[in-house]
Amino acid sequence: MLPAPEPESTWFENLFFVWMDGPLSRGYKTPLTKNDLFDLLESDKSARVNRVYREQYKNKHKSLISGLFMMELRIFLIQLVLGFFVALLVFSPAYCLYQIMSYIQNPNGRPITVGFFWVFLALFLANLNAVANNQLNYTASSIYFQVRAVLINEIFQKSLRRISAKGKSKKDEDQSTGKLVSLMSMDTEKLAEASHSAELVLTTFMQIVVAIGALYSFLGWSALIGLSIMVFTIPLTSLITTRLNKSYEALMEKADKRNTRTLEALQAIRIIKFFAWEPQFLKRIGETRDVELSELLSFFVSLGMNVMLWSFVPVIVAVVTFLSYTLIAGHDMDATTAFTCLSLFNALKFPLAVFPDTLSEANRIEKFLNEPELQKFSDDLPVSHPTGNTEPWTDPVAVEFSQQTSETTPLLGSEQPASGADDSSEPKFTLRGLKISFPLGKLSTICGSTGSGKSSIIHALLGEMKSLQGSANLTRLTRSHRSKGGIAFVAQTAWLANATIRDNILFGEPYDQLRYARVIEACALSKDLASFESGDLTEIGEKGINLSGGQKQRVSLARAAYSRAHYILLDDPLSAVDAPTAKHLFDKCITGLLKDRTRILVTHATSLALPATDYLVVINQGQILDHGSVAEVSQNREVETIIAKENLEAVSLQPESDPDAGELDVDLTDEELLSRNYSNGKTPEDAKKLIDAEASRTGAVQGSVYYFYLTAAGGFGVIVAYLGIILVQRSAQVLADYWLKVWADAYNHANELNTMFAVTLSAPLSLSFLNPVSGNDSNTLVDGSSGQSVNVAYYVLVYALINSCVLFLIITNFAYRSWVGYKAAKKLHDQLITRIMYAPVRWFDVTPLGRITNRLSKDIGTIDRNLINTCAMFFLILASAITTLIVIGTVTPIFLAVIPFVAYIYYRIAIYYLASSRELKRIHSNSRSPIYSTFSECLVGVSTIRAYGHEARFIEDNMIKVDENNRAYRMLGLSNRWLSVRIALITSLITFTAGVAIIWSKDLIGVGLAGLSLTWAATIAENLLWIVQVHSQMELNMNSVERVHEYLEIDQEAPAVIETSRPPPGWPAKGHVQFNDVVVRYAPDLDPVLRGVSCEFKGRTKVGVVGRTGAGKSTLTLALFRIMELSGGSIVIDGVDISKIGLRDLRQKLTIIPQDPVLFTGDIRSNLDPFGEHSDDRLWSILERVRFLNTLQAKLDGSSSSDNLPAQTSENQGQTQVQGQNTRAAAEASGFSLDTSVSEGGSNFSQGQRQLLCLARALLKESAITVLDEATASVDNETDAFIQETIRGSEFANSTVVCIAHRLRTIADYDSVLVLSHGEVAEFGTPFELMQREDGVFRKMCQDSGEFEELEKMARARDQAKKAL
Repeated sequence: MLPAPEPESTWFENLFFVWMDGPLSRGYKTPLTKNDLFDLLESDKSARVNRVYREQYKNKHKSLISGLFMMELRIFLIQLVLGFFVALLVFSPAYCLYQIMSYIQNPNGRPITVGFFWVFLALFLANLNAVANNQLNYTASSIYFQVRAVLINEIFQKSLRRISAKGKSKKDEDQSTGKLVSLMSMDTEKLAEASHSAELVLTTFMQIVVAIGALYSFLGWSALIGLSIMVFTIPLTSLITTRLNKSYEALMEKADKRNTRTLEALQAIRIIKFFAWEPQFLKRIGETRDVELSELLSFFVSLGMNVMLWSFVPVIVAVVTFLSYTLIAGHDMDATTAFTCLSLFNALKFPLAVFPDTLSEANRIEKFLNEPELQKFSDDLPVSHPTGNTEPWTDPVAVEFSQQTSETTPLLGSEQPASGADDSSEPKFTLRGLKISFPLGKLSTICGSTGSGKSSIIHALLGEMKSLQGSANLTRLTRSHRSKGGIAFVAQTAWLANATIRDNILFGEPYDQLRYARVIEACALSKDLASFESGDLTEIGEKGINLSGGQKQRVSLARAAYSRAHYILLDDPLSAVDAPTAKHLFDKCITGLLKDRTRILVTHATSLALPATDYLVVINQGQILDHGSVAEVSQNREVETIIAKENLEAVSLQPESDPDAGELDVDLTDEELLSRNYSNGKTPEDAKKLIDAEASRTGAVQGSVYYFYLTAAGGFGVIVAYLGIILVQRSAQVLADYWLKVWADAYNHANELNTMFAVTLSAPLSLSFLNPVSGNDSNTLVDGSSGQSVNVAYYVLVYALINSCVLFLIITNFAYRSWVGYKAAKKLHDQLITRIMYAPVRWFDVTPLGRITNRLSKDIGTIDRNLINTCAMFFLILASAITTLIVIGTVTPIFLAVIPFVAYIYYRIAIYYLASSRELKRIHSNSRSPIYSTFSECLVGVSTIRAYGHEARFIEDNMIKVDENNRAYRMLGLSNRWLSVRIALITSLITFTAGVAIIWSKDLIGVGLAGLSLTWAATIAENLLWIVQVHSQMELNMNSVERVHEYLEIDQEAPAVIETSRPPPGWPAKGHVQFNDVVVRYAPDLDPVLRGVSCEFKGRTKVGVVGRTGAGKSTLTLALFRIMELSGGSIVIDGVDISKIGLRDLRQKLTIIPQDPVLFTGDIRSNLDPFGEHSDDRLWSILERVRFLNTLQAKLDGSSSSDNLPAQTSENQGQTQVQGQNTRAAAEASGFSLDTSVSEGGSNFSQGQRQLLCLARALLKESAITVLDEATASVDNETDAFIQETIRGSEFANSTVVCIAHRLRTIADYDSVLVLSHGEVAEFGTPFELMQREDGVFRKMCQDSGEFEELEKMARARDQAKKAL
């Protein structure tokens, strides 16, 4: 990175951007990299800008816009001064044109040097205008950087403080992840770009005032008549602009919905592939896309009306003005007046086009920033960095609830304790009347049935729930102590950042080798790290995608253990690991390494946790059933319905730890720990990357990309048709200007050709008033020199007709290109989303979600709204430049002599610029993706980030990424300024040469042609500049097509259906599965995860799959569903090799309940039965069978406001309903129905409830083979037992059930058990047979679980029953 050059440069170098010569020269020779970029000015860096905004402006101004305006006021004032200067200089060409033409028309004996003087002055003023205009744009770039930095930071901060959406109301849709990503990726860009041009609001007004004054000085009161029309069109302009803004907002809303639905599908891509739901989800996304495209057409119509208006107003003003000047005022239309006024009218077009523009995007951003925040947040985030501490809290505080009532769903629009402000009819879970105090420095355990509120207690302590009354001490003190690292949180669903394992464990803390080693060993990670090529430097994919469920949970636990936090909140971390590992984690970490800290543990593993528990809380239906020591709670008979009696009694029977627990429990000395190398000898530089840097092509956009887009737009016929429209349009515009010359010459008949031309046009017309020369009547003016009259009405009418044709062609041009762009956008999105949805899962593992969504949101948005207009503009400006050169060359052929010289210089400047700008645009585009990837990632892990108090660290990291992105954009802007100054200097030579040639040959060409030539010459500099810049912008936008095209080349899964190899009807009938020497690798260059697995699952049997975490259990299911293709061996189901058939034919015949429960936004019905194949009665029945209804909280009588909440005391806390009723009537009475909302990710249900819903969805399918991958890990033992009883029942008698389980009691009475170890088959046989092997792995696992006798009893009973048959 290069230092900012401005502070050390001279005024001349800064005026002409001389210091850009070096980087652009390098960029011409070799592609630029991010190391070639200039640093931002200190005043533009995100950290400083946001500090200034928050300290000086945010709290002093109610609205976002006013705060930003005051922050940028100094730069705005500088812009106004420059803008006023530029506004005057804009009209200097018209003034010089008037003086030159006056001289040509009437020299009055003045020497030729007078003409040359005005030509030289025009040259000087044009260059002065170029310098001033570029300084104006350069100054404006600071506003862009600063506003964008503030907007992104404010949205990021708000996202870390907001109340999460829990339903599907309009408000909740506004809080969806897709909406927030859209706010940051699109709205911030639009608003920042609008603020970049904010001075135009005043400078365009100045230009209009100057133009009016100039027109009045030339035309007198006639100008006011024409300009009055401009005033009368202001309400129409406002109306159309309002419609355009509303249309844009509606389009963004529809795009948000598409992005949200797309993001949801991408996040759930594994479950979609497991169930072969790609066509259905493509249809769902397609429906939102169709609505978006319909709104896009409406937006194009509004934009077309806007284009028509700013094209129409200058034309009608010119026609009316000329009509009043000649016909009413009786003046002659001489060439000097006509072409000077034409130049002024042309100068008015741009102000009229931009003047009505508004900052509509601010409304959406401000609406989001005004959303309510969690109660625990004060006005400001901590300014201190949350890392670098070496001591835990020196004065720990109590952890307690005092008459606390919390609810998961926020009270909309109200901070008051009454819930009447929420008009939602959805049932809301409420913690009622908690009054408990967790002992400091002890282990507290929270137990309860599924959906009882265990995790809600943890979230209430963290301040993630709304308090209706009372308080929680930990929450109240969180804000003041969070910067000291006081709290650590292990979420039920582990959240890991896209970083290395080490970085995830350190989580911003300094690296302490000994402490780190102790944590690794305590969390049983050493063997996992040894199996990874790069050890703890292995990069973790998004959401820990390349780790097993148990590995993710142990890394999450290690993060908490490594922290200096005094309070450790553990939300069921043991459910994702096998029994021996759970025992190791509990003994070595929870009750070992963390023994002196305050630990609050939620768990269903009561047999493991209760013997070491100091304080037990049993919760049911959101109320405390009992609390106290385990011995005290065990006296409550109601508790026995939730916690098995034998587990309560185990407290006095089992020691706290078993010194012979197994291979995991090995104590190491400090010297041994320090000698451990957990990175396997790798360094951060040579560690293998899971996520590769985003590909960035170099050089110009390939012709194949243009051809690809052209094909999507309709083929070469589109280009031919569009070029034809442009040709006719430009010809008509030349004819309109030429007609002014004909009109002016008609007064003196200086050129016979003009008369012939006029007669030719009027000959076919029979109306007398259309004759160019007629008798003297009210519609004619008399030419004093010849006595002949000029029919003004004729010339005005023809001029109006020609301009009407021009207007019609402009509208046709816009309509045609909009339709072409619409077709291309539709086709490209459909191809892109289809290609992505059918990509292999491994591609999603190594591709950040933000990188994918960037293409589906930002790039598709560019293709939708910008690309076709940029392409059309390039061809239009190119045609205009060519037309201009033809006109000037025709009038003054000597001018053509200078063209080769100018063209060469122009070409050299252009290629220097284009070579560098395209690379800078790619760097800018690629540096934008990490911003959105990190943002999306933080939205998923926001509870963990808030719990640790690391908001400031993530915000700081985000600001660094924003600065990197702004540096690329700044360099791009500086290259534009460099180009603009030089193009202006070069092209001013064209105007100068044309002027000199005209002065020399003034007696030959006449004033009319001179005016025509000079009028068009005045536009050449702008045209030639815009050719390069619009071409560059076209390449930038085409880069979006290039990125889409890149994703259309990604690998695809095997065909969904192979017509020549389809399985027989009714397959699979028995569910017989044969694994033959199966080898599976996650990537060709990685070691195999399954190593020659061979076993046989007999049809219609129940098979358990067990093994330590990371043994390959889940990989076995991936291979069965062909999520991962085999590297060797085969899998045969009922005689069919699954590798020979289509994926849809395979996956639709299998059913899986995955390890991570996935629900989709919608309602219960759409999640259970996405395609409407079952009746409501069937759905209710299946919910009863999985005991989901039993987890629902009974509804309070009357309102749920705090006034009606029962206040529990220590005397009546145990007097609560023990469990819900598992019936439809009871569920409906509680407010639940099949139409109950499911929020994004199912976040309005507990983890256990989500697992039960996924189980219900799978059971509806009734497949011959059903796989349960830890499907009941987060439900209580009683519910698990009931579900297993259902699975063993008659409905699954004809199904093969493959169950991956950590709870050994789940599979103890199955027909067979497969034990995996390091990807190989360790044991395979009946449970009872394996338990009898003295040194058997399965027997050891059963012993480590602490339930060996009971498990052996279950296995023996099953074995005897089979023998009896």
